[in-house]
Amino acid sequence: MLPPEVALERFLHEKQSRGEKACAHILGRVRVEDLQPNHLHRWLVGWMNLQLSDIGANSTGGQVLPPLNFDLVLARDNVADAHVFETEEFGFIVVTQPMVDEMLTLSARLVNQNRAFMSLQIAPSATLQDMAHFLVLLPFCLVTSH
Repeated sequence: MLPPEVALERFLHEKQSRGEKACAHILGRVRVEDLQPNHLHRWLVGWMNLQLSDIGANSTGGQVLPPLNFDLVLARDNVADAHVFETEEFGFIVVTQPMVDEMLTLSARLVNQNRAFMSLQIAPSATLQDMAHFLVLLPFCLVTSH
């Protein structure tokens, strides 16, 4: 069986070679394995794939699903988007890097505009960046669960 990242790249290449509009803005997957171990994007991909590994027939009402995999993809023109694709071997949930970056920008803005509240009431020992990284989970979970 192919590794999921190879299957996703082949799937995207096939769709783009046929000119399918749903994939036209996707440039390829973000190679999170090449990012620093503590990079937010790498952490989100690893965390999401860990969550997906727990999905079984009990959580799908008895329906058997192919192995699910999550990945970030690069997007042309900063398109903020999310997709679900299914191949013979895998189901893929992909989110464009611009969407995650937009979520992080909004989370950082929320933290920065409410510094006193965040520092004193929410997480006194956390940095503002740590709080923004934590808050990015809210929109991220909402998008990936739908």
